[in-house]
Amino acid sequence: MSDRGYGSRDRVSNLREWPYSAPCASGDEAHFLSGLLNADALQDALSRTKENDNNYDTYLWRKVPMPRYDGADGAHREVAALAKKAQVAALGACGADAAAVRRAGVLRLLREAGIAADVDAAARSVLPGHAAG
Repeated sequence: MSDRGYGSRDRVSNLREWPYSAPCASGDEAHFLSGLLNADALQDALSRTKENDNNYDTYLWRKVPMPRYDGADGAHREVAALAKKAQVAALGACGADAAAVRRAGVLRLLREAGIAADVDAAARSVLPGHAAG
């Protein structure tokens, strides 16, 4: 999910057990990164960045490289568009409160609606070799 933050810049946040945000240059970039971070394809690699049971590496990008958003790349635009579709569905279910989205099990709802599978398939097409599957 992307949300407004840091002045006029967008940021990316994660729907899973761990909150993570990073400033992004555009909403499309934020949606692209949200799609990658929330994709099942990347979860094994991300979980290996945990420093302990509660905390992930602050600089997980160093351990799990991900491509930079390229608006000229159709696959990147597809990930961003599908992640935006997921955001609209999540906000429709829970409103703008990110904690409520996680508590309500929105990932389960997105899986049941087939949206999560679509995001995951699109993410796999742009992720480097460390993506599962």
